[in-house]
Amino acid sequence: MVEPALPPQSWEEYCKMFPVSYEESVITFQGSIAAIVSESVEACDRSVVFYTYNEAKAFLALAKLRQLLRVWCEGQEWGEVKYSLYWDDEVEGVAISETGQGSLRFPSLKLAMGFCHCFKDLLSQAPPLL
Repeated sequence: MVEPALPPQSWEEYCKMFPVSYEESVITFQGSIAAIVSESVEACDRSVVFYTYNEAKAFLALAKLRQLLRVWCEGQEWGEVKYSLYWDDEVEGVAISETGQGSLRFPSLKLAMGFCHCFKDLLSQAPPLL
């Protein structure tokens, strides 16, 4: 039996595993969405302009987390219970909910906890959007 490959453990590792392809789109400096026309565009260098620095940082962190989530949950069986991550102001950190509501949802608690452990740096940048 072939062992399944581990999902990426960092954003940089994700960028190496999944290079830019022509099927993807990017948010440009002008704020429009454009199709990739050249594979010379670096996957980790995509940018967009925001009103505040913290807003831009949160949006970029959430975009990275969503891409990582897709890879982490690929091929997983989804039952009725889904776990989701959210920012808890009381503990000033990320918490896990069993409601399955939110933009970062997981099919198992173990997967959600592993994701939190690996990507706590990105999660700490995204509170306004979690």
